[in-house]
Amino acid sequence: MGEPSYCEIALGPGAKARRWVVRSGPTLYVDLDGDGNLTEPGERQQGAADGQRMSFPAVELTAGAQRYTLTCWFEAGHPVLRLRDPRGRHWKAWGDEAGPLRFATLATQAPVIHFDGLLWMGIETQQAVVERERGVFRVCAGVGCHGRGAGSFAHLEYAAVPLDALPVARVTFLSAESGDPPVSVTADLDQRC
Repeated sequence: MGEPSYCEIALGPGAKARRWVVRSGPTLYVDLDGDGNLTEPGERQQGAADGQRMSFPAVELTAGAQRYTLTCWFEAGHPVLRLRDPRGRHWKAWGDEAGPLRFATLATQAPVIHFDGLLWMGIETQQAVVERERGVFRVCAGVGCHGRGAGSFAHLEYAAVPLDALPVARVTFLSAESGDPPVSVTADLDQRC
């Protein structure tokens, strides 16, 4: 069957509602109601394999009166979690500047993904700033919630970010010469992917 691997998700602005997501081989256990018991009806999901992808059925989570829909799949062994919040916004967690999202072999070391919380700018990839041509850079950033652990940034899908929300990026580059001060650049982020 496979050894269990663990992830915890936190829901809502205060991150008080917590749910375990545990994978063991082709089986995914999701704590639907937050009581910590993963043996209740509906909390065990069987995956469907399609090449390098293992997909699990969507499940409904409750946090008080709030309802969320969680979908989980694994691409070449790497987890992707997608959540629809009570306002109909979609979030995804797959990785960030610290690396890909990975479930932990011990529950005490599980990443925590915070969905539907305070919004921040976050880096989407390990190569956040790429020079496209001399002096022209592409910044790979997104809006979402910080979690705990490598790859745990929950990205809010772009359609949910208002079109008139134009963040400002401040990027600091280390100097190429030892002892020289870093160089900081500020830019309006007025384009979307």
